[in-house]
Amino acid sequence: MTNGPVFSRRKPTPSQSPVASFESMEPRLMMSGSVWASVVRGSLVVRGDAASNHVVIDQSGLAPGQFRITGQDGTTINGQAAVVLSSVTRDVNVRLGEGIDVIEMTDVAVSHDLIVHGGHSGDTLSITDGAVGRNVIVDAGQGDNTLNIDGTAISGRLTFSATWGVDTLNMSNDASVAGQVNFQPGRGENTCSVNGVSIGSLTIDGRHGPSHVGVVQSTIQGRMSVVTGSDVDNIRIDHGTLKGNLKIDTHAGADRVEIENSSFENNALFNTGSGNDQMYVETEASGDPGTVFSGYTRMLLGAGTDSVVLSPNNLQDPITFGRTFIDGGRGRNQAFTGSGAHWTGDHGQKMSHMEYGGDSVIVTPGQLPHMPTLPSHCLYDGPLTGPSDDLPINIVMDYLKSHASQFGAVSADFDDMVVTSQYTSGGTTHIYLRQAYNGNEVANTDLSISLDSDGRIQSIAGRVVPHVASAEGGTDALLTPEQAILFAAATLGVTPVYSADEISIDATGYYAPKLEYIASPQGKLTLVWYVHFGTGTGLFQPQYDAYVDAVTGTLIAAYDNLIEG
Repeated sequence: MTNGPVFSRRKPTPSQSPVASFESMEPRLMMSGSVWASVVRGSLVVRGDAASNHVVIDQSGLAPGQFRITGQDGTTINGQAAVVLSSVTRDVNVRLGEGIDVIEMTDVAVSHDLIVHGGHSGDTLSITDGAVGRNVIVDAGQGDNTLNIDGTAISGRLTFSATWGVDTLNMSNDASVAGQVNFQPGRGENTCSVNGVSIGSLTIDGRHGPSHVGVVQSTIQGRMSVVTGSDVDNIRIDHGTLKGNLKIDTHAGADRVEIENSSFENNALFNTGSGNDQMYVETEASGDPGTVFSGYTRMLLGAGTDSVVLSPNNLQDPITFGRTFIDGGRGRNQAFTGSGAHWTGDHGQKMSHMEYGGDSVIVTPGQLPHMPTLPSHCLYDGPLTGPSDDLPINIVMDYLKSHASQFGAVSADFDDMVVTSQYTSGGTTHIYLRQAYNGNEVANTDLSISLDSDGRIQSIAGRVVPHVASAEGGTDALLTPEQAILFAAATLGVTPVYSADEISIDATGYYAPKLEYIASPQGKLTLVWYVHFGTGTGLFQPQYDAYVDAVTGTLIAAYDNLIEG
């Protein structure tokens, strides 16, 4: 069995490469079971009994197709200490019994598949300096199970699954898997250490217990996906090269993600869910290659007290981002950057919904154009009115018209208000209003009003355009929604995925294109198309909400999102 990894932050000496350390406990069980081995239709079949067995399988000094199966610690093979079987041209199939079993395979070449079925007590399988012509499939069963792949080349895929227990997958010393590595541990703490290997893609489903994942000095040719559960999870990528998309989704729990001196050649999504999460992107030693995010990088930290630390060692060992978005979610969040953090594309930050307060933000503001900000008016010293049995909207409109000067406006400015939302929760009624001009909403004007159960206004906050009825604003759009999308996409440097049919189908939906106005701080109104479009249909493809001048095609404001699917 192996203990869980300790991810040390101590840097290696120049002569020592960074590795994740896993210390193994030597088996000390008295193993005296009986194992039966045979060749069936070209496949080597090994069967254990209910006792604990220790078996070594090798081909040292043997002819091709011959395998030596040797018992250790009292285990017998076909009633003998060891047997040599010939004419093995296909699979190796090992089915263990109910004991705590150890299988060691050294310098073996398996022509087709290696298939191992574990028992109910916890087993260890080690494959060292071998080669497998097709797939390795390990169904470990129950108990504390360990799979060690050391210096072994697998031409197909590797699958390691279990039902419950402490499960560990170790891959090291130039091991390689041409296809997918799929680690599906059972219910319990699980560890995946990938150290100095090359694999096609990596999928880890650790939703049923605390997860520890370390990818060190390794190359992943395709996609890497790590999904964990509600426990405390630790993910580390150090001196890694990921050529496909990266997805890390840790759900709830106080999770920690560390990225150091690694290259991400495609898109990266970090979604740490609720809990007090920590996200570190670092280069700590002079001369390290730095960390590069070439695609679209998104860090979504969810609810809780979260922190993002972008800590380059210096300008010679930088952290370089392409297009980037950081969302700290609800809670008291912090983000810190060092002088060697470079952005080469659009980037933005939304560290939290500010009514939850307390954020400390040190992140370069977004470069996407955003809505012009109008002066804000806040009345929080309620009640602002007495009790009333009238409809909430009537109470609100009467107050706004009679107290227009408190908003720098006149009564007529509230003649054409649009109710964008209204609901009651816990006895409090919430109403959201937006000004309109020539029948179209003014997108950057919003008022939020709350009333108690007695019909008293408790608070009003938001922005309005004074003298909106006399404001300058065009009425005729020269562009179609499709043309507005093309203008927005050209400005953003992306290729839109849309069609006229899709726009027609969505004509009554939440993302339906519509004409609106955007007000400048000076009160000028610009007629715009609100449009929503994607840039792809696959994983990690961003979508945009854009506001485009309906006459000139100028992009006034844009906001991006990242979708999966």
